[in-house]
Amino acid sequence: MKRVLVVNCFKRDDYAEDFNRAISRGLGQVAGHSVRMTDLKMALNLMPFSHLIISGSETSALDDYPWTVLLETLVRKWVNAKKPVLGICYGHQFLARVLAGISSVRRAVIPEFGWADVSLEPCALFGKMKQLSVMVSHYDEVFGLPEEDFTVFAETSQCAVHAFQYRNLAVWGVQFHPEYGPKEAEFIFQQVKRSDPAAEKWFIGTPPQPGELAHCQQIFNNFLAM
Repeated sequence: MKRVLVVNCFKRDDYAEDFNRAISRGLGQVAGHSVRMTDLKMALNLMPFSHLIISGSETSALDDYPWTVLLETLVRKWVNAKKPVLGICYGHQFLARVLAGISSVRRAVIPEFGWADVSLEPCALFGKMKQLSVMVSHYDEVFGLPEEDFTVFAETSQCAVHAFQYRNLAVWGVQFHPEYGPKEAEFIFQQVKRSDPAAEKWFIGTPPQPGELAHCQQIFNNFLAM
């Protein structure tokens, strides 16, 4: 029986609630159990769960927080157990930090906000999809991953590592947000613009047409099938 542990790394309650709604939609009929990153001790027992998803965050994967060590412990336990893991945005960067070292995460030369056309390589996570128009919102990025341990499967013109797989395991990171729809994305974009007016110059793309994000659901389906 599949049961997904979702680690919600958002500090703001409204961000956390929006993510929980969005990820529940992505999981469909599969049961999910969400915990905040500040309450990880109860999540260190892997036995009740089949899959792990680590969310985005308004914090930086370059910084340390009171919960960083426990989250790193959780990641290593899942990877060592060879159970499926999906890191989204901050989760993607945090996986790289743990598995490749913090030197593989940096402040992006050009941050991405808005709707990006992501080029994909065929793989177990993306199936045969070659391109995806999807929501992006990040100041940090992954780069310079060791080729002997990581395979990169997605990129944009501004970010060379939009998705990776670790050691042929079911351990995946995606920089973009397959979980969010236009309404949730617009809420986040407005918050970014309020907190950082300079971010306006980094916004790209236009909101997708109805049904255009349907391919994102296939990513979750493929992950849950692992």
